Amino acid sequence: MRSPGHATVRGWFTSTWEDVPESQQRRDLYLSATLCDTRIDEYLTTHGTAGLRWALTHDDMLEGLFRQLSAAREFQLTGDAAAASRILAFRSANESVLLSWLQAEARRWSDQVHKQGLRVCGQKRSAGHRVPHPKGNAKTKPSGMKTSDTADGTVH
Repeated sequence: MRSPGHATVRGWFTSTWEDVPESQQRRDLYLSATLCDTRIDEYLTTHGTAGLRWALTHDDMLEGLFRQLSAAREFQLTGDAAAASRILAFRSANESVLLSWLQAEARRWSDQVHKQGLRVCGQKRSAGHRVPHPKGNAKTKPSGMKTSDTADGTVH
């Protein structure tokens, strides 16, 4: 969603669905995209990128929203209702929230950001500045994070 140059899920949705006539489904999907942006902003504001990484693998509500948007996009592109239904089906707890095509886009975007960061760090080091590297396990949840144990995102 970000690789085509969209800063928000809502922006991606608007450009992807711009030729689709107004309907209840389109309004519902726009609301889902807006809710994705809200959840993402909450995690980024509260816990930074570590919180967002945690949310993308653990937040059931965010997973459901991404699945809903992805299934609608799949059906829009291919007309394959069976494929859209498979996308909507929840998988085991060890699988990623993101679908394979969305994982690939996110990975490409993340690699670009990482390479850009390395170039910036290299420039700072050559100027004599020391740049600390954060340490930590990306799979652990950030301190202060509460887990969402249910599909509706209720925090326990």
